[in-house]
Amino acid sequence: MYKGQDVLVHDYEGVNRPGKAHDNGLSRAWKKTEMMGYRGYNWRDVLPGTSSSLPYITYSDRPTSGSSGGPIVDAQSGAVVGVVSGSRTMSAVEGERGYGSSAENIFELFTLPGFVPSSAKYRTA
Repeated sequence: MYKGQDVLVHDYEGVNRPGKAHDNGLSRAWKKTEMMGYRGYNWRDVLPGTSSSLPYITYSDRPTSGSSGGPIVDAQSGAVVGVVSGSRTMSAVEGERGYGSSAENIFELFTLPGFVPSSAKYRTA
């Protein structure tokens, strides 16, 4: 994923609006937004290919309350590229942006010592 590419985020709202799916008073829809780039652990811009890690994805719209934990999807391929975390004010000029953990960052968690997938816990020899 690169800056300027379209991504989709799953948007939840507490108000029923026409044209959106409703579930117990919540409206849900996919919202197209623009990938703004990656941020490092120090919250500085990071370019793909220039760093060994790309922990955070930023995108142009602020997520709605309740959207945290939802997928960030590459609009072209349909691949999940991250998970929504929240919003953050980038600067007075850029304003507030949505951000999430990149899929790369999430997959790295599975390599930490002590993680045993449930499929391996009950495996018999």
